[in-house]
Amino acid sequence: MLKMCFIAIITGIIGLMIKDKNHGLGILLSLSSIIFLGIVIIDKLVELTGYLKYLSDISGISEEYILLLVKMLGIAYMAELSRTILKECKEESLSSQIEILAKLLMVSLGFPIIKSLIYTITECLQ
Repeated sequence: MLKMCFIAIITGIIGLMIKDKNHGLGILLSLSSIIFLGIVIIDKLVELTGYLKYLSDISGISEEYILLLVKMLGIAYMAELSRTILKECKEESLSSQIEILAKLLMVSLGFPIIKSLIYTITECLQ
């Protein structure tokens, strides 16, 4: 993690120096750094998914719910990444639309969990 932070800071400093002279090249440098760090994060998410599957097996929680949570995490990450890139490119309206879309997607993915929760509560009350 420390190495990734160091790479991001160095890239950010170089990007600041380049953006003054050539804004497009600075954005390309930032995007390449983001892609590299994204690949590293995806590897870590694969590890996390395996660990969550293990926890699902020993806890009795449905694997479907764990998968939904991983999907929500992925949507949140991709939305934040897209939002940041769009703000960097001075596309504020697109950035806002991505943020709203991500929230709607996460709410729609959460409906099965909400349905199960309501069903469990009604079963307990009867």
